[in-house]
Amino acid sequence: MYNLLTLTACLAPLLAFRQPPEASPDEPQLAAGLLIADGQVAVQDVHPLLTLANLRAVAPQVPGAGTDIGAQLSAYLDQARRAAVAKVLAAFTARKKLTGTGKTLLADGKLTGQHGEYRRKVIKQGRFVGLALRPAAGKDVLVSVTGLGTQFTDLNPNFRLYLYHSSSQQPVAQYEVPRANKVYFEWTPIAIALPLGADVGEYRLGYFEDDLVGQAVDLQRDFSQRPGSCCGSDYLLFDAYAPYVQVRGFTTPAEEGTDVLPGDGRVSYVSDSNFGLNLQVSVVCDLSEYFCRHKALFAEALQLQLAADLLSQMANTTRNNGLASGVQALALVELNNRPDYQPGLLSRLEKALGALDVDLSGISKPCLPCKTNGYKVGAV
Repeated sequence: MYNLLTLTACLAPLLAFRQPPEASPDEPQLAAGLLIADGQVAVQDVHPLLTLANLRAVAPQVPGAGTDIGAQLSAYLDQARRAAVAKVLAAFTARKKLTGTGKTLLADGKLTGQHGEYRRKVIKQGRFVGLALRPAAGKDVLVSVTGLGTQFTDLNPNFRLYLYHSSSQQPVAQYEVPRANKVYFEWTPIAIALPLGADVGEYRLGYFEDDLVGQAVDLQRDFSQRPGSCCGSDYLLFDAYAPYVQVRGFTTPAEEGTDVLPGDGRVSYVSDSNFGLNLQVSVVCDLSEYFCRHKALFAEALQLQLAADLLSQMANTTRNNGLASGVQALALVELNNRPDYQPGLLSRLEKALGALDVDLSGISKPCLPCKTNGYKVGAV
């Protein structure tokens, strides 16, 4: 549903701290990456017990952070805020799973259920050939290739599949996929994620013709167009993957002895060949980019989660230091609801997580559809 590393890098900076005044030489100085920006609410402002002095008193030793007090405290606070991000995201995901809205949109869907006629073969011309895949922008999904099908005339025990992106002539990855069958499609599980990223572009999956033993059996099919009645139930397969990824056959010149593609990166698209390739494609909801674009919605829940974690550390510390027992008791009281019915920090956190659930529902329809609880009928 999301990439934790991507979102941690995006959301953790929302949790920042105020540097101690320069006139306080006894206070450790925090790392620059932890400091608030102009107009940002500091973690210390969430609760009055969250002073740097109190936090330093309960902070455990962080291996590899050095002996400097400021570096140790900075490492601890950075770990704490990253953990808070993970907890908020996990809580949100759990809520969505409970309502059935975090889901797989397509599981191992093939491009075609047909195979090429053996009499039709691709004439090798020393090119790099294959299938270009362009994930649809704005869908909040992650497209992955989960299976490779090939139809060649001969065995290819050293077959190598290459993945390029349109932004570079260098291969993104290479895959050793020995081919032990011939004539008919041979299927092999494979895992190739196609993330959108900043430069959407397209991915190009293929092989060098000069490396191929024998020839590719050609299926004259245009995977970017909905097939007609001539192709069995392939129109159903097209309807399943087409909303999320565009697939086209392509060719581009290649130079002997190198896997760096020549020229300016442009390719020639073809509409009448699959070059002996077929793919299985999976599509799952990946809201990393959406969450990052709307990161302000997470601010309150993240601040309360981090505050609850830090207060819990204070309330349960076993360190023998200068943190007064009275502060420990206050931290425990602040976490729970008070006798005067004032909500504690944990109750406020639960409410913020519930509000986050409402804020994001229905925005990305394929992945977060609105929950409907029936219809209300009343007088006008």
